[in-house]
Amino acid sequence: TLSNTYYRTFNKPHVQLETAGIERIEADGIVSKDGTKRTIDTLVLATGFDVWESNLPAVPVIGREGRDLGKWWRENKFQAYEGLTVPLFPNLITQASPYAWVGMSWFDTVEY
Repeated sequence: TLSNTYYRTFNKPHVQLETAGIERIEADGIVSKDGTKRTIDTLVLATGFDVWESNLPAVPVIGREGRDLGKWWRENKFQAYEGLTVPLFPNLITQASPYAWVGMSWFDTVEY
């Protein structure tokens, strides 16, 4: 769910945001890099997930004229026709391309 309503969670007295980094995770809590131990019930791993990079191909996808899809998208930003096909990739049809109804949608791109 894309939402910013989770921000109000940080106003609760029992919630802490650890930004210094975690040295280790123990059975009943975490120890931060400054040596502070915190007993926890839930650990949410929000490690700086980058929506943009995660939507680039994990393996080389080479199209006509030797175009590398990941490199081309990095240089020219995402492009796709009707969210299904990509220029110079005539046999690549995907439902998770830019502006498709899943994956990297137009709304995600605008907010980025």
